[in-house]
Amino acid sequence: MLLFSLLVGLGASLGLWRVAQKVPTWQQIRWVQAGLVVLTGALIGARLGFVFIHWRAFQGRPMEVFAFSLGGLFWPAAFAGALLTLLAVSAVWGKHPMRVADGLALMLAPLAVMIWLGCWRAGAAYGMEVPASTWWAVRSPDEMGLWLPRVPLQLLAALTLTAVFAGLEQMAQYMPLRGQLASVSVLVFGLHTLLFTMFRADPVPTWHGVAYDLWGALAVTLLSLAGCAVAFGPLAAQKMAAFNNRRLRREV
Repeated sequence: MLLFSLLVGLGASLGLWRVAQKVPTWQQIRWVQAGLVVLTGALIGARLGFVFIHWRAFQGRPMEVFAFSLGGLFWPAAFAGALLTLLAVSAVWGKHPMRVADGLALMLAPLAVMIWLGCWRAGAAYGMEVPASTWWAVRSPDEMGLWLPRVPLQLLAALTLTAVFAGLEQMAQYMPLRGQLASVSVLVFGLHTLLFTMFRADPVPTWHGVAYDLWGALAVTLLSLAGCAVAFGPLAAQKMAAFNNRRLRREV
């Protein structure tokens, strides 16, 4: 659990650093503070979501609800907590939520990658067991602490997510309008999580026979599609045309 916490903390720190590097110097403290608020909301949401799913285990032990050191986080609830705190930050700033989301979207990649790596060391979200003779197998622990040759699901997820977000960053210049970068970033994250969650072999709670994590990934994907529909819709197309015209006039 300690190593998992360190990796997640490293991912959050890298995310905040990336946010600070993309804004003017005089705005860095403000945006880093906003990022810390959103991260705090995500952490609280993740814990409350875990407690809600495993409520029976916490009956009679209310003091353990916020005992983060004991482990137990639920990432879809973390996303919900981050979204709620982002809306609160937007209201305080008087800015459109999508504009704030664009600025903080840079935290998503390093945080998600480090969470996958943390899961590898913590024995969570692991792949199915394979024969020891399989050349590409990686020994990974499970929730019982057994290190067995498995499909390196967490490592593959971390590597592919890094590659996809690296490509997305190269395309960011083509998404200048409000909400475009955030919507596409969350869509990439949602689809990626949806895919890799399907191949998890660890025991997880389910609803109607489907893992809660899979429901969460589906919800995040649908929400991001709605965001993309707004950010890239007809009105956005008109704004994009106007933006390109202004840029051409400056170049001339």
